[in-house]
Amino acid sequence: MVADLENGSVTGFLNAQKRRVVSIYRQPKEDPPTYVEHLGSGTLMQLAGRYFLATAAHVLDSTDAYDLGCYAMKEGRLASHVLRGLKHVTPIPEGGRDADKIDVGVMILDGGDVDFFGPENFYSPTDCELRHRCRITCLYSALGYPNTKNEPDIRSSKLEKRPFSMSGHGARQEYFKKFGVAEDSHVLIEYDGRKTRTAGGPIQTAPRLTGISGGPTFRFRDYLKEGDQSPKIVGLNIETHKSGSDRLVLSTNIGYVLTAMQRVVEEIQQGPDPGRGQAA
Repeated sequence: MVADLENGSVTGFLNAQKRRVVSIYRQPKEDPPTYVEHLGSGTLMQLAGRYFLATAAHVLDSTDAYDLGCYAMKEGRLASHVLRGLKHVTPIPEGGRDADKIDVGVMILDGGDVDFFGPENFYSPTDCELRHRCRITCLYSALGYPNTKNEPDIRSSKLEKRPFSMSGHGARQEYFKKFGVAEDSHVLIEYDGRKTRTAGGPIQTAPRLTGISGGPTFRFRDYLKEGDQSPKIVGLNIETHKSGSDRLVLSTNIGYVLTAMQRVVEEIQQGPDPGRGQAA
């Protein structure tokens, strides 16, 4: 497993995901906004000719008080884009969003959103492993944008996207029991906090990981299986934890995200078409 983390194929793959895994910022609902701050991560996905931003439900909850948006370099200049699509999130439990162990949401994107991100940068269901069961024999990597490393400097008109990857094996069963989740519904990664990476970059100590929620978790390899195993998305990051010297990332199985997307598509097909996210 250590050898796989050191080889160029894993780090090269993660570095290539920067356009498909995005930083999400929030700003007050005023014009012009008085400030902008980094909020979380998002995963671009498409299903049945519709385009979506998948992220944690607690990230999309911010739309009640804030505008959410993304930044990108366009023709040498820093361009901003506010996301105003319809959101669909898991219900808030009686204990509040912190008690939501699924915690996923999707926002359906319109044509302007898709043009901003580029239609070629959206994952499809074939990039996912839908019925994955988390195993200690698998090598995983959770990808996302920590807030402390991705605050925008709007005055400089520059933006350096700094995703980090936390790679390791599936967690021991005792941790699943501790956090009240199961191997069939969640992916839980144990990783070494001294050996995280900027995606495609050098090994370094992990920063504070608030902000990686909404990024994808990839399964790279199952060491009990033979043959070629291409990386697949198996989860969406929702929480990070520390337990003694252990560091963990909790992700909801990607099947929940695709189910939410499918329900939105079916609602559109059954009712008036709002014209959002139609594929060319």
